[in-house]
Amino acid sequence: MKVRQSNMELLRIIAMFLVLLVHADFFSLGAPSASDCVNAPVESSLKVFFQAISIACVDIFVCLSGWFGIRPTIKGFSNFVFQCLFWLIGLYIFTLIIGTSTLSKEGLMGCFALTKLNWFIKAYILLYILAPVLNAFIEKASQKDFRNVLIAFFTFEFIYGWIFSGSTQHIQSGYSTISFIGLYLLARYVRLYQPRISLKSKSFYIASLCIAPICVTAAYITPPLLGIKTTILGSLWISYISPYCIVFSMFMILFFSKIQIQSKLINWIAASSFSVFLIHTNPNTLWHFKDFFIDLYKTTGCFEYWLYTFVILILIFVTAIVIDQIRIIAWKYLWQKIESKNND
Repeated sequence: MKVRQSNMELLRIIAMFLVLLVHADFFSLGAPSASDCVNAPVESSLKVFFQAISIACVDIFVCLSGWFGIRPTIKGFSNFVFQCLFWLIGLYIFTLIIGTSTLSKEGLMGCFALTKLNWFIKAYILLYILAPVLNAFIEKASQKDFRNVLIAFFTFEFIYGWIFSGSTQHIQSGYSTISFIGLYLLARYVRLYQPRISLKSKSFYIASLCIAPICVTAAYITPPLLGIKTTILGSLWISYISPYCIVFSMFMILFFSKIQIQSKLINWIAASSFSVFLIHTNPNTLWHFKDFFIDLYKTTGCFEYWLYTFVILILIFVTAIVIDQIRIIAWKYLWQKIESKNND
C-alpha cells in the first residue's frame, strides 16, 4: 500500500479548512462595498485579507489532484461516490429526524447532487472521468506542445472567464470542470517539467504568499479611501480563475512540496478532510452555517468575530473528522462484502 506524503496531505487539510473560512467570510458576510471601505476600513480590510487567502481553497485541492495525477479505478471512484452519497443522504435523513428540514422534492434532489449547491461534486466527478484522456495527452504531448496548450487555455480563460466574466457559460468563474482541467494540467506540467519558478527557495514562496494577499487587500481598500467609488480593482483578483488565485495555489503546492514530513496523524486527518467539505456545504447544513456567522458578526466586534470564527471553525473541522469515522467503517465493510462476493 502506497504511503501518502504527509507534507501534501497537510496542505490538503489546510485547503479544506480554507473552504470553511471562505464560507465564513464573503459567502456569509458579503463583500465590503466602497462605502464600507471608507466607513469601516479595518473591518473591511480583515474581511478582504482573509478572503484573499481562503479563495485559493478549491484551486489548491484541484491542483493537488493534478500534482499526483488521477489514476481512475473502480474502487477509487466507488469510494468517492459513496462518500458523497453517504453525507448527502445521511445528513438529509438526520435533519428530517431533528426537524430542521422537511421532506420535499428539492431535498430529495439534493441527496443526489442535483442542485446548484453541489457544483464541486459534479465538476470533480467529470474531471475524474476525463482523467484518462488528460493523462494520455500529458504522456504523448511534447513539453512544447503541452506548454502551448496551457498558454492558449489560460489566455482564453482569463479573457472570457475572468476579465469579461459571464461572456461564456463554459467557465462559470471557475465553478466548472473546464476550469478544473486547466488547473489539473498546470499542476502536472509544473511537477513533470519543473520550470524555473518551481525551483525557488522556501523563503521565496513564504514571502510571496504573505505579500500577495496584502497587495490584493490594498488594491481593494485603497481606491475608495482615495474617493474612487469602486472596489473592482481588488475584487477582480478574488476569483477562482484570477491569475492571483491560480499562482497563489501553485505557490502553496510548491512550498509544501519542499517540506519533509511523515505523520500518521496528518494522513489520518487528511483521509477525512473531504468529508469536512461535504458535511458543512451540504444543502441541509450550509444555510444554518451562514446564518450562524451572520448573527455572530452582528453581536461581536471585528477582532472578536475573527477570534471566535477561527476557534469555531477548528471545532467544526475536528467534529467532522471524528464523525466521518462512521463513513469510513461503513465503506470498509461494504467494500469487503463486494470483494468477497466477487471472489466467490
